[in-house]
Amino acid sequence: MKRQLFLDVGNTTIDLLLVEGGKKCRGKFLPSDEKGLDSFLQECGEVDMAFLSSVCQKTSSLVLSLLTERKIPFLLLTQEVMAKACERLGYAIANIDILGQDLFCDLLYQDGPTILADFGTATKILALDSENVFLGGVILPGVPAFPKALSAQTEGIPPLPLLENPPLLSLKTEEAVSSGAINGSAFLVEGYLNAFKKMPGLEKAAVLFTGGNYPLLGERLARYGRYDANIPLLGLKRAFGA
Repeated sequence: MKRQLFLDVGNTTIDLLLVEGGKKCRGKFLPSDEKGLDSFLQECGEVDMAFLSSVCQKTSSLVLSLLTERKIPFLLLTQEVMAKACERLGYAIANIDILGQDLFCDLLYQDGPTILADFGTATKILALDSENVFLGGVILPGVPAFPKALSAQTEGIPPLPLLENPPLLSLKTEEAVSSGAINGSAFLVEGYLNAFKKMPGLEKAAVLFTGGNYPLLGERLARYGRYDANIPLLGLKRAFGA
């Protein structure tokens, strides 16, 4: 039975999924937690092959160094692998030469019609029609970016932490900023989902959510679709036909 490791190296976190038969073990680490990541790799034991997608060269170099030290063989998601996966699976992605590896893996998670919102460092919303043609996407600031942008651009708002479940309205700056970030992001995504659902070919599209910041918005968007934290990793698995 093969033991395979899938790694999604993002700008904020490193997500891992160890798959052996029907069993799955997931890990999530900050790039600064090299010790924790190395411990996870050690606990994985003997791995037949690791598969890696990355949007961050610096963090990717760290991960590859650890894989090499642990003598874990690996394959990288490249433009060639992406093109071959599209041909094998019947996907038409016109901008594949510039599309981020993370978004590519999102798209390959399942056949269309699908609308997928990925709440990572940036919030991305992608649309795939019934013929697996990528119609395009929307890129928004990630939820934590809102208070950072306000602090950087305004004199009266200091750096503020995100407060979970903020009220819709508040007389307190901290709560008002968190409402803008969390409730505002939910309203933006909800508006896009409703608009996409009116587009030809997307009326009956399945709606999927993924990304580490989704729990901040989950109760506001859950009625629209299903959440799966492993979507990029399972899409990576499909890209390699693993």
